Amino acid sequence: MLTRTCGALAGLLLSGAAAAESVAWEWLGRMNEAVRTQTYVGTAVLRSGKRIDTLLIHHAFVDGVERERVVSLSGAQREVIRAGGEVQVILPEQRLVVIERDQGRGLLPQLSESALARIAQHYALELHDPEGRVANRNTRELRIDPRDEWRWGYRIQLDEQTAMPLELRIVAPDQSVLEQIQFVTVDFPDVVAEDALSAEADSSGYAVVRSRPPHVDGQARAMLSGWEVASPPPGFRLSARNWTSVPGADGPVAHWVFSDGLASVSLYATSADGQDDLPEARMASGAVSTVRRMHQQMQVTVMGEVPVRTARRFAAGLQRVPAP
Repeated sequence: MLTRTCGALAGLLLSGAAAAESVAWEWLGRMNEAVRTQTYVGTAVLRSGKRIDTLLIHHAFVDGVERERVVSLSGAQREVIRAGGEVQVILPEQRLVVIERDQGRGLLPQLSESALARIAQHYALELHDPEGRVANRNTRELRIDPRDEWRWGYRIQLDEQTAMPLELRIVAPDQSVLEQIQFVTVDFPDVVAEDALSAEADSSGYAVVRSRPPHVDGQARAMLSGWEVASPPPGFRLSARNWTSVPGADGPVAHWVFSDGLASVSLYATSADGQDDLPEARMASGAVSTVRRMHQQMQVTVMGEVPVRTARRFAAGLQRVPAP
């Protein structure tokens, strides 16, 4: 009798835990949709390491098209305009406009369906009852905790009505905050005025730099194409590989992007044949870790919102692929 009772209680506890996790996943899905489709205007404070920025954000979703304008209200003047598949970074003090292809990475995180499917393997989700308050709005806290030591945790305050993330903290294993973005004011109008989504600065006389893939000759392609990252940290998959230009680099740089669904890591590599080996350099600023090293006559740089140990494993994992 006692065994049957304990078994029934265990079943109830398990079903309750599964139901709670299901609700947490439902809110994560709502958040992911709200980040893209919710029209909002707000002021947010971004803290990363010792750096603090105050940002004015206008975001609109009209006829299936997402548009966003972010203006820095502190420090150097800066406007970022996302529209029409492009991102324009306007730097008035430098009289410069940098135009890049929109990679779908706005101010707040957006997750693909494949990313959502992979998160459960390496993170545990938990939704707390309504108890928070951010920007004078009631919130629920979504906790996303790593299942191993290769990634950070996340604490997200979701608006009770819209599921918009009004505060996002990236936390270390000891729960110290590595990076945080928090809205101090937010409004959800039906429409955002056109001029609020357009650049305020008159950039007609500014220099324009348009990001384009660098020219890669046959020698560089042959030298760099035969490399891959062997045994990346668990859960990280290759999401993009291309060629890019990096200031100070002598020629094109191979660029790999890896993601576990939430965190992303970039690895840059270029030939360093003939250069002296240098000791590994490691740096952490907020949630971002950077590792630089010489590896098999390659200069390798890894950057990402991951622990240093994760960045080091990526750097050490770059290997030459044997010719078939």
